[in-house]
Amino acid sequence: MAEAERLARRAVELGRDDAVALYTAGFTLAHVVGDLDAGADLIDSALAIDPNSAGGWYYGGWVKIMLGEPEQAITYQARSMRLSPMDPLRGLMRTATGFAHLLAGRYDEAMSWAQRACLDQSNFPVAWRLLASSSALSGRLDQARKALARALQLDPGLDMSTLSATFRRAEDFERYAEGLRLARLSQVRTPSGLQ
Repeated sequence: MAEAERLARRAVELGRDDAVALYTAGFTLAHVVGDLDAGADLIDSALAIDPNSAGGWYYGGWVKIMLGEPEQAITYQARSMRLSPMDPLRGLMRTATGFAHLLAGRYDEAMSWAQRACLDQSNFPVAWRLLASSSALSGRLDQARKALARALQLDPGLDMSTLSATFRRAEDFERYAEGLRLARLSQVRTPSGLQ
C-alpha cells in the first residue's frame, strides 16, 4: 500500500495536466490506499481536463460506488460506455453498473447487468460475486449458488473481509454480503472499522 501511494502521488506531481495520470492515481488512492476523498478529487480533476475520457468516467464510477453514491456511479458508467461502446473493459463497466444497482436496492437490474458482465468477462470473479449476490437477493437461489461456485473457482480464497475496504458505508457492505450469505458463502462477516 505504501508503495502504491508513493507512486500515485508521484504520478500526480509529474502529471498534473494529464487526465490519465490523474484518474489512475485517483483510483489507486481510493481502491488500494483507501483515501476515497483524495481519489475522487483527482478523478474530478482528470475529468475537468478531459471530459471525454472513458477511462476517467469508468474509474470515477467505481469510486462513486465506494463512496456510496450509486446513482452517480450509474451516470458515470453510462457515460463511459457511451464514449467507448466497444471498450475491452465493457464487462467491467457493466459490473460497476450492476454494483451500483445492487447498492440502490434494484436487485433484478443488478443481476441483469451482472449476467452481461459475466458474458463479457467470464474470468472476472467480481462479476460472478455480483451475480451471486444479486441473484440471491432477487430470490433466484439456484442461479446464485451456481454463480458463487464459479466465483470460488476463480478465487478460491474468497474472504469478504478483504473486500470490505471498497465500501465507505457499512450498509453497502451488508447488502452485498447478505446476498452472498443467501447464496451460501460461509463465514461472511462484517469487518470492524466500517462506518
